[in-house]
Amino acid sequence: MQKAKSRLSPKIGKAAVRKKRVRPPVSKNPAVGKPAIRKIAGSKKSEKYLKFLPLLLVSMLLYLSIFWLLANIYPNEIANVLFPNSYLPFTLLLFFANLLFFSYLMLNTRRGLILSLVIAILVFFRLQRVIFEWSWAAPLVGSAAIFEFLANRVNNRFRHQ
Repeated sequence: MQKAKSRLSPKIGKAAVRKKRVRPPVSKNPAVGKPAIRKIAGSKKSEKYLKFLPLLLVSMLLYLSIFWLLANIYPNEIANVLFPNSYLPFTLLLFFANLLFFSYLMLNTRRGLILSLVIAILVFFRLQRVIFEWSWAAPLVGSAAIFEFLANRVNNRFRHQ
């Protein structure tokens, strides 16, 4: 008697079944198994930095505009824009420049946002002449760390669903 032929397409046949990978034994010698020259240009990290490069360029333009603002305009002229003693143009430029720069540096927009918010709040307090003590930094940094932790947990839950 003859065996029945499979009605499955050839792609889904026995050849497509995944086989368990067998990992080679790990050597304790760090030089074994590694190429002599690492490819830096082809690594994932450098590709991500190239992808985020426009953020760096725009942040440098914003930092140059902050420099121009500080060099050419008197502080009294921008001190009371929209809110009294807020220095709003300077604060906003600094916030956006830090946001883009730290997003590029960490390759993560959320972490860049948290860090730039903390810096903007500290600069705003300083410009308002709030007496700043280092005991104020603990709740600010602590709340940023808690927010980052919770955001990572929520992000991981959505990835696994």
